[in-house]
Amino acid sequence: MEIIETKRHRLRRWQESDAASLYEYATERVIGSFGFHDRRPVMELADLKQVEFGFVLHPDYWGQGRMPEIVRTALEVAFKTMEVDLVWCAHFDFNSPSRRVIEKLGFEHVSDRPFVMERIDGRTVTSRLYRWTRERYEGQSNGIE
Repeated sequence: MEIIETKRHRLRRWQESDAASLYEYATERVIGSFGFHDRRPVMELADLKQVEFGFVLHPDYWGQGRMPEIVRTALEVAFKTMEVDLVWCAHFDFNSPSRRVIEKLGFEHVSDRPFVMERIDGRTVTSRLYRWTRERYEGQSNGIE
């Protein structure tokens, strides 16, 4: 799985030349990032094959349906190609744009957990955890809206 393409985006692994999060490269511009992370936020489910999505998008591109397009495609890759049982996604309570993407795509809210932002200012925020299951994905005959 080297490159994932959607109608408007081409996702690939970061390369050493990608030192900055945003750059101009030929006719392509990196406007954010998306990652498949090997995390198991619920220990009781640690034996299942799973992945956590992480994403960030430059504010100039918010509200254009770009991240929902990418996450929708990533769900298909996760369940059909990677054959995972469970996909996790999370956001901090103050991150409304990520919350909208996650809820728009029908992720199921699982829990809220306190998180100390040690690298920023030490404040405690809430991390909201969501999931998509294989059973639910396969049960949706018309795909994810």
